[in-house]
Amino acid sequence: MRELDSIRVKGKSEPVSIFELYDFKENTDKAVNEVFGLYEEGLKHYRQGSWDSAISIFERVLEIITKDGPSRTLIERCRLYRNEPPPADWDGVFVMKTK
Repeated sequence: MRELDSIRVKGKSEPVSIFELYDFKENTDKAVNEVFGLYEEGLKHYRQGSWDSAISIFERVLEIITKDGPSRTLIERCRLYRNEPPPADWDGVFVMKTK
């Protein structure tokens, strides 16, 4: 499995981590393991506010799995935050505005 994101839903104060279930580690191929490792690294850069580094890493994920939706989503978010940064005290959690 891989952690996809941490979000705060409308009306709640505590963030919720979202995971993607995939398979047992021993059943996954080398490409999936590489993608999950890269994605984790990209997520770390995203949470640190290193938008360009995160985008670069998520783009590497897309070179391996072109239809990786979570990477596409976080690239869009990084571009948004690069142009309109979150508050200085941002905790790396995406805040949902609607239910």
